[in-house]
Amino acid sequence: MVGYFVFLLLKPEFFGEFTDEFKKDRVSSKYYNFMLFERVLVGSCLVFMLAANIGAVVPLAVLILTGIFITVRKPYRENYHCYRAAANMAIAAVVMGVYLFYTLTPAEDRNSGIFLYLPLIVCALLIICVIYNAAAIVYSIYKMCKNSTAKEDFEKEELA
Repeated sequence: MVGYFVFLLLKPEFFGEFTDEFKKDRVSSKYYNFMLFERVLVGSCLVFMLAANIGAVVPLAVLILTGIFITVRKPYRENYHCYRAAANMAIAAVVMGVYLFYTLTPAEDRNSGIFLYLPLIVCALLIICVIYNAAAIVYSIYKMCKNSTAKEDFEKEELA
């Protein structure tokens, strides 16, 4: 991970498949590095802070800050990528919030109605996340095929 991070900083031209979707300004082009760091930090906190009641606070804060950065800075070239990433961060933050709520509530108080509906809400949000991410992937493939076809048509016209 460290080697990957360093090489991505030193030789970003070799990582085009990861960095081409981001704007080429100084901050946005390095956003993929932040994504790597954010995922390792969130995962590590979830594992190492499992025994702590407030163990979800750090990952929740990281997800919220990442969502704010994506919303304000818009690091992706295409707006729909920014919206999709911000929605992913929002859903992940809600899931972390639900987890934090469960861990902070004493076990004997978890029999109320809200605790019956929260898992359903989390499942619904995750299903929505899967659906709109699948739609974004299909849209990206469509755009790629459309651009490829347009490029081939342009090259045929130049040869003719």
